[in-house]
Amino acid sequence: MMLTNQAGLLLFLLFPAALYAETKSLILDDVLSTAEKSFPALLAAEQRRIATEGDYISAQGAFDTTVKSQNRWSVIGLYENQNYDVSVEQPTPYWGATFFGGWRRGTGDYPVYDGKNITATDGEFRAGVNVPLWRNREIDRRRAGLKQAELAQLIAGHDVDQALLDIRRQAAYRYWDWVLGKRLAQPPKALSSALISSRFFQKTTHTPTRTS
Repeated sequence: MMLTNQAGLLLFLLFPAALYAETKSLILDDVLSTAEKSFPALLAAEQRRIATEGDYISAQGAFDTTVKSQNRWSVIGLYENQNYDVSVEQPTPYWGATFFGGWRRGTGDYPVYDGKNITATDGEFRAGVNVPLWRNREIDRRRAGLKQAELAQLIAGHDVDQALLDIRRQAAYRYWDWVLGKRLAQPPKALSSALISSRFFQKTTHTPTRTS
């Protein structure tokens, strides 16, 4: 007999002998399978584990590649010019290093104090790496968040394992308690036959005989 819902499982765990006194085909695997699919504590632990997986993915997002674009035009006034700037940054979990690269192009007329914005006709490229020498070298916000998410995911996985062991232990205990009670309530056929034979023998030996 397969248990197919949570209510049946809970009734079995609470009242195994009363509910399944007439059941002959219930096996332990059925009880364990149903418990793993419907027991509230296990389902709650599994949901917490799934939530920590989402938190871990979110923490990994701090190391995503960042692409930025900035465009400026000055079309009215004494100085008319155009500026284009595209940059790429890639943070890493190694010593807080961040790789970067970019391209910019500035054309038009600029005042003397703003001449740094003027570039060659084809623009100019830049690339490099930023490595902190003191602050944020050993740990920073990105790496701390990722490590915390990893630990939370590990703890949640252990909680699921613990809940699974608990429900299996409880279900197995209730199942074998029910099996034992059922066997005690229904003696084996050989013993029943022996008791019947013994009673019949006692009846025949104590029946008085009539003499004519």
